Amino acid sequence: MSITALTSLRDYLFSALTPSNLIWLGEQLTDYGNKHQEEALKPYSMEEIYRMLNESELQIKNGDTLTDDEVWKKYENKM
Repeated sequence: MSITALTSLRDYLFSALTPSNLIWLGEQLTDYGNKHQEEALKPYSMEEIYRMLNESELQIKNGDTLTDDEVWKKYENKM
């Protein structure tokens, strides 16, 4: 999520929620972050990196790729 979107969301929440709701939301987000922190920070092993690179190179070789325009079109359709 872009910094602009996050700033807009923050501003909206500050204007829409009461202070007690903001505190509750902050506690929930902190708890969620603490529970999922280990998963989010786990680095890839070299074997995983090599496997992903080999898969990517094979996809490129087989022509199983998207152009920039196709990627942006899919992104815009999701939004």
